[in-house]
Amino acid sequence: MFLLGVYVFVFSDTGFLERRNLQKKKYILTERIQKLQIMNRDLELRIEQYSKGNFTLSDILDSGYVPVGSTTVYLENLQLSSFKENKEDKEKDSIIGGEKPNVLDTESLRILWAVFSVFVMLIIFSRVYFKENMGAKH
Repeated sequence: MFLLGVYVFVFSDTGFLERRNLQKKKYILTERIQKLQIMNRDLELRIEQYSKGNFTLSDILDSGYVPVGSTTVYLENLQLSSFKENKEDKEKDSIIGGEKPNVLDTESLRILWAVFSVFVMLIIFSRVYFKENMGAKH
């Protein structure tokens, strides 16, 4: 009965471990939502600036504009990606959901607990069985 009680209060779907995992997931999702809201506000501000016609120099250069008097280099059949773009892509992936929350795998723990419970029950029944057999022989 004790083994069943431990299972219900610790390993079940409404048990301690599952609630703890859900709290961790909730915290991680809340952080992601906050980061996405900040990114959204930044993008809205940038769109507002663009609609007014205010462009930063880096945006103008990134669009392919070449200022008068500057030197250009053309590399044939070569695809270049800037460090900035790769870094931004990695940051977006980690913010949006590239990370897996560090939570306990309750399914594996439930299976282990069931196996442990079966072994404990076998030991208890075998001791009772052997005591009955040893008492009957004497």
